[in-house]
Amino acid sequence: MFAKLYKLFKLYSAALFPRFGIAMKTIFYILFTLATIPTLCSQEPEEIDILKNKVEELIEIDIQNERRITSLETILNSKDDPDINQRVTHLEALTRTKVHRSCHELALLGITDSAFYEIDPDGEARGELPIQVYCNFEDGVTEILHDADEATWTVPHCEDEFCAEKRYSFKAPMSQIQALIELSHSCSQEIVYDCFLAPLFYNDVFIGAWTDRWGEMQVYFEGANYGNHMCSCDVDDSCNGSETFANKCNCDNTFDQQWRQDKGLITNKTALPITAFSYGFLIYEVMEARVEVGRLKCAGHASHSSPPLTCRDLKMGGEQRSGLYLLEDSENSMFPMMSKCEMDGGGYDKVEEQKQGWMKISSGPASVQFAVKNSAEYAGPLGSPIRFDETVVNNGDSFNRNTFTAPVAGEYEFSFSATSTGSDEHHFTIDIMTTSTNGTDSWTMKADNYQFTSIVKTWIQPLKLGDKVFLILQEGAFFGEEMNAEFSGKIL
Repeated sequence: MFAKLYKLFKLYSAALFPRFGIAMKTIFYILFTLATIPTLCSQEPEEIDILKNKVEELIEIDIQNERRITSLETILNSKDDPDINQRVTHLEALTRTKVHRSCHELALLGITDSAFYEIDPDGEARGELPIQVYCNFEDGVTEILHDADEATWTVPHCEDEFCAEKRYSFKAPMSQIQALIELSHSCSQEIVYDCFLAPLFYNDVFIGAWTDRWGEMQVYFEGANYGNHMCSCDVDDSCNGSETFANKCNCDNTFDQQWRQDKGLITNKTALPITAFSYGFLIYEVMEARVEVGRLKCAGHASHSSPPLTCRDLKMGGEQRSGLYLLEDSENSMFPMMSKCEMDGGGYDKVEEQKQGWMKISSGPASVQFAVKNSAEYAGPLGSPIRFDETVVNNGDSFNRNTFTAPVAGEYEFSFSATSTGSDEHHFTIDIMTTSTNGTDSWTMKADNYQFTSIVKTWIQPLKLGDKVFLILQEGAFFGEEMNAEFSGKIL
């Protein structure tokens, strides 16, 4: 009987013990022997079968538990866990609730890890969707990639003018790229041209050119030298063959049969980015050319006034809503001016602005009015500004005895009336004079010089801050007292 029990024990312990350490196995053997042998020796075969079934049941439970543990470990280690993916997607969505316009703005927040980020140059939740760029915080630039990033294009042989062309598609809409350029202090894009007997310019013919964002071909390969064929070596007169042949690029020297290179940095913000490179007349097999165009890189923040003077200043500062704003008026002693700003466009260089004028609560001259007259007959001196001795109203303190000085720029309405005394002059003549930084303008009021002849004139003219208006008596004289000469004006 004992031999049969021991055999049964060894049979099932083989299934149980692999889940325990060696020490546990030993202890289990001892305990099993001490606890069961005396009892089992006295039991019948039927009882042993019951015990066998219980052991088998325990083994099955253990196997199922092990499967559950393995399944849970697989789920936790899996990248396809739906809960984890959902949480990551949610976190990514939250990061988009505040998208900044450039890497420069991210740097101002203390972000220093160079990597790919989403930015929205045309304004958050406006225009085009955010774009992905590479923020190079070491160099302080925003980099926009194109479909030939870090790739060199070998120019194929062809025989016609600009017959070979390589186009560059950027990973962002052009409106977003333009917004970033206008928002940034500076932008640049490198172009590298390697050549073997393949000039960019030869015998007064342009052979190589790049295309700007407007679709126009450009022949300068350095800086912002629109219309001037040149490469970076021309800046310091170091181009190969420049002393002998006046070459402006290394590759323009076709007398040396060796590989040469022209490398330049295009910095013209109004032309960038480079959208294509074209080449022609690569006829002979011995001629070879390769081109690599770098990423568009923009740095800093374009200058603007703060406090804002224009709608552009407002938008550059981050304001995105169209509406009415109070802006400092640079033409009129920084008085607050009400302007209507249209912010819906994607760019920053041209922001539509409509000046509405000054509000009554403004500290500026909300009302400009004056009215003066003469209490006595006036006969001169001729050729000099007419002096008025009575002031009816002078809102804005803009009139002083003989001269009106515009306190703000705007449209003004003036009126003058006088009655001639009929003195010995042949005509009754008065000149209207306006002086400004651009010079002096004049108009003439004239009538036959009979007694009680009237001169009456009303006129409207635009004035700038500081412009002066006065009247000069050239011929005749006019009454005072009941027939007062009157001069008045107001801003419209």
